[in-house]
Amino acid sequence: MIETDRIEFKQSWRDEYLEHICGMANAEGGSLFIGLDDNGAPVGIAEKDIRKLLEDIPNKIVDGLHLYNVKVRPLSSEGKYYIEIVVPQCNETVSLKGKSYIRIGTTTRVMGFDSYREALMERGSLAWDSFTVDDVSIEDLDEDSFRIFKKKSSENKSSSPVQDYDRNRILEELKLIRGGKLTRAAVLLFHRKPDDIIPGAFIRIGKMESSEDVSSKFELHGSLMRLSQDIFEILETRYLSALISYNGNDRIETYPYPELALREAIFNSLMHSDWSVGEPILIRVFNDSLDISNRAVLQPGWSITEHRSFQLNPLISETFEKAGFVEKFGTGISKIISSCKENGNRTPSFEVTSDGKEMTVAFSASSLYVAIEKYRDKLERKGSFVDYRKVVELMNSGKLDDPNVTLIDPDYDPNDPDSDPNLDPDSVPENVDIPESTIIPSKHVTVFTVNGKPLSVHGKILVHGIPSRNIYELVKANPKISYSQIAAILKLSRKTVSRNIANLREKGLIQFEGKPRNGEWKVLKEYPNE
Repeated sequence: MIETDRIEFKQSWRDEYLEHICGMANAEGGSLFIGLDDNGAPVGIAEKDIRKLLEDIPNKIVDGLHLYNVKVRPLSSEGKYYIEIVVPQCNETVSLKGKSYIRIGTTTRVMGFDSYREALMERGSLAWDSFTVDDVSIEDLDEDSFRIFKKKSSENKSSSPVQDYDRNRILEELKLIRGGKLTRAAVLLFHRKPDDIIPGAFIRIGKMESSEDVSSKFELHGSLMRLSQDIFEILETRYLSALISYNGNDRIETYPYPELALREAIFNSLMHSDWSVGEPILIRVFNDSLDISNRAVLQPGWSITEHRSFQLNPLISETFEKAGFVEKFGTGISKIISSCKENGNRTPSFEVTSDGKEMTVAFSASSLYVAIEKYRDKLERKGSFVDYRKVVELMNSGKLDDPNVTLIDPDYDPNDPDSDPNLDPDSVPENVDIPESTIIPSKHVTVFTVNGKPLSVHGKILVHGIPSRNIYELVKANPKISYSQIAAILKLSRKTVSRNIANLREKGLIQFEGKPRNGEWKVLKEYPNE
């Protein structure tokens, strides 16, 4: 007797040999002998040990593989005891701790995509996430995870209302219960600690100094519902801090990657990861790039333009769709690409290993983020007026490397509550909403009109030749009037308004109290007669 695809020899029992039993059940069945050497000669098992093994092995097979028709029987040869474990071919795909194995020749291997899918099709079997788990009850599931699903579903108009459903009704609606038992999808989606039952069901984050140098690690555990919410808070607070710059006194936060693209990529990983192999999703954060990797079941040679759609975890995918995390299966990649393009990021790369067992999505930081990071000394000064449309252009041209080049407008007033880097300071604002309180009817001859109505302030004529006097009267009439409103009324540029207000303040006639947009003007003394 020799080892074949249906015969395996082991000198002693180890729990890892359950993999061989699983592989035989998924192939054509076979026998695993305990107490024989590699040549099939008996080495023997002590009588006291064989009694214990005859009791323990069947229990381990039932608990780990849920196989009830495997025979474990004692045999003897040359006065030595050994055991034969007779494994029949199974009609359904069998797995062990979330992994499915298959016997190929004299070796046992983790079942790959093609063989796994063929087994499902040939046997009319269920998808991996549809298999049930033992010793897990509905009471073990996480109430907060159900609350997340209810909240997100209520925001998704295309989904049926579930606000009044209890957890049993939700699980039934999502087809997450089969034969009175919870499916693997239910455990992953709603269990407090799914990785206690399905190893590797979590997210690992690494802060990278280089491709080989990890400066810090973090693991995020919990149900897929929780992971779908918590991961973005963790990334933003610990790993993707915004770069701070200013437009005047306005604080500007710039993130390296568009939120929509990151969400789509992470949701795709959570839905389509091959959780059966026991490996977590990996997110690596570099200074100017980020990549997301997960185990997959894709055909070799997969590409963005040429690939087959296959839902490895249909129950998980359908739950994410009903919760509104994703709109429609198959649209994630196009959303990622378009979102990056709109944000000024390069098109991310989608890389699949040659065997189709791992996918990585790699993002590059936006050009604007790179510019702010590189030239933050020119951009972080409070009171600076920055035209962000020109930052990337100046960086690419090399002009920002010139110490004499500044992004600060010398005529810019940091107290201007209307600071806008995309407005031409030499232009006259248009389509500005003028407060009615500024428009005061008068019998005097008027110079200006607003929306076709004559305008004077306190009965005084606004004279073109003295813009500072006109500005003074407008500020006195309406303490909350803005630079843009003044400029629109008087047909002046923002730069001219800013210069005249600075002159009025230097003379001690007015001052601005409070913060831009929320403060107001205060008249300190009367305008001198001229």
